[in-house]
Amino acid sequence: MSISIITINFNDDVGLEKTILSVIPKKINYSIEFIIIDGCSRDDSRLIINKYKEHIDKIIIEPDNGIYDAMNKGIAVSNQEFLIFMNSGDIFVDDFCFSRHKEYFSSKNILVGEWKNANGVNVPRISMLRKKMSLSHQAVIYPNLRKMHDLNFNFAADYDYTLYFFVNGYKFIDLKTIIAKVDDSGVSNNLLFKSALDSLKVNYKYYGKKYLLYNLIRVFYALARQVFVINLFRK
Repeated sequence: MSISIITINFNDDVGLEKTILSVIPKKINYSIEFIIIDGCSRDDSRLIINKYKEHIDKIIIEPDNGIYDAMNKGIAVSNQEFLIFMNSGDIFVDDFCFSRHKEYFSSKNILVGEWKNANGVNVPRISMLRKKMSLSHQAVIYPNLRKMHDLNFNFAADYDYTLYFFVNGYKFIDLKTIIAKVDDSGVSNNLLFKSALDSLKVNYKYYGKKYLLYNLIRVFYALARQVFVINLFRK
């Protein structure tokens, strides 16, 4: 059981250090390859990377075309059997233990955990994947197929990435434990709308019109939230 942890970062030196400090204890006990992709940050991210470089297996510092392009760069240089994406600012919870679930690690299994955010603990709803992204990318352990994120989806490539495994018969196993604490404080209403629209496109790619109405409602709901917030600030 060997795992590549891919962390992408851009101008989040504080969040990057938090993520690194959460990964280091995991490297002590497990076969882990830690990869950091930085998009030429202009803050102190490079200083943070140099500070902990002995714990980082691969470092790429170069411009990218967004978060999913950065993730793909990490996938391209990864060498382990499994992958997990732990973005800058996201952290493993202290008591998550890979070996506790080692019997589930298989090239045909997707391991799914719970995650914390500002709203509390979130429980994955695996069956809802056929309609929307109902998991957290940072709380999923994937077999490493060197599969890349589809860069045609700027805001929902993680959904496309996950749905590929779902529709192709991989077994999704709910570990019923918290894997990560996710920093989603920067998510805006505008981003929610774009994400809902992109998710609709992803869903249509795999299911056609089957869940189109459901996703159209999600898009219009996200748009309504965006318009409401804009009008609120105009008053």
